[in-house]
Amino acid sequence: MISQQKAGRVAGGTFLSLIYNLEFQLLALVFVMLLPAMWLIYAGAVSQRREAMDSARKDAFMVMQAAEQEVAGLSHGARLLLMSIAGSRAVQQLNGPDCDLRLTQIGPGMPEYAHLFAFKPDGSVFCSSVPRKGRVNVADRSYFKNVFRKKDLVFGDYTVSRIVNRPVVIAAYPAFNPAGKVIAGVGCALDLKRLSNTIDKLPLP
Repeated sequence: MISQQKAGRVAGGTFLSLIYNLEFQLLALVFVMLLPAMWLIYAGAVSQRREAMDSARKDAFMVMQAAEQEVAGLSHGARLLLMSIAGSRAVQQLNGPDCDLRLTQIGPGMPEYAHLFAFKPDGSVFCSSVPRKGRVNVADRSYFKNVFRKKDLVFGDYTVSRIVNRPVVIAAYPAFNPAGKVIAGVGCALDLKRLSNTIDKLPLP
């Protein structure tokens, strides 16, 4: 069995590697959601012997491992979904009506996302899985700037969606044309309420 000291070193290594990982920001959000549960684990052991404190540390480590696995799954799922949308003919042609139709067909099967959408290099949203109220522009959002700069999957900051008016975290991915030029971006809005419910269901000790 891995010693508590070794487990601590493993946890430290995992944390340092996440700092340089694009999922770190989302994991940090999940960690904040887990703070009450982790506090209860430690608080319950404060008045007990050292063995109980060691057990509490182990339990907290297991909670963080479960959270890390959840975030990794979310990141992988978002990448696959957005790559598929980015390669669709509707997005490649910047065809708003066809793209709207495609996303409205996909959206209901993806309840973990508040909405799906696509945007042009000027930030204007040209299609969405849910109806838009007027013109929507996301050029001031962090994920918009980063997706065209990094040309890879990125996560945005905690924000309130301009399309569904709910707290979300956006995952965005670039759409490349056959010549390899980024012609648009696609995004999925991770519903933080659903994420919170998922965190509540994690196998806590």
